[in-house]
Amino acid sequence: MDKGDKFFHFVTMLFCFMVFNLGLRWRLKGCGENSVMISPLRVIGTSRISLGCGVRMLHHSRIEAFSIDGHLSIGNDVHIGHNFFCTCAAGISIDSGVLISDNVAIIDNSHIYDPGLSPTDTRLECAKIVIEKNVTIYRNSTILMGVKIGQGSIVAAGSVVRESVAPYTLVAGAPAIPKKSLLGVTKVEP
Repeated sequence: MDKGDKFFHFVTMLFCFMVFNLGLRWRLKGCGENSVMISPLRVIGTSRISLGCGVRMLHHSRIEAFSIDGHLSIGNDVHIGHNFFCTCAAGISIDSGVLISDNVAIIDNSHIYDPGLSPTDTRLECAKIVIEKNVTIYRNSTILMGVKIGQGSIVAAGSVVRESVAPYTLVAGAPAIPKKSLLGVTKVEP
């Protein structure tokens, strides 16, 4: 590829990116300034999704707000990594300053097990999820329904969070359990 071809490819990609973001912004319930969602991504229920200012969502993400009650609210300056999966039936609130790494799933619903029925015939159980300010969720973690993650907490890589997390707490494991209080800690080693 010569310089002219590279430039043309760059301009084409930039144009597609701008058209996609402008089209998606128009359909969202709210979208703050400088928010960027990089395609390809899949968004279902755009009228029930709002983004604050400075939200960055990387490609291959899937966001579903598929219930009338399911509103997804993402605060200001939130960074969301690649392959993010979020399904919202009851409500998910992600506050400002949150970092969500790659391959994270946030799911506020689950099928209720009934041995006499096919899983597709069971009803959904739903409970809201709240992620407070300045939380860090590392890669390959899953946040399940009914969880509140307190301000300044850290969810270690590969964790499955089934219960609420106190503010300024490091949790890890499947299921995630508290490992360390972060109050008074100036630096956390990876």
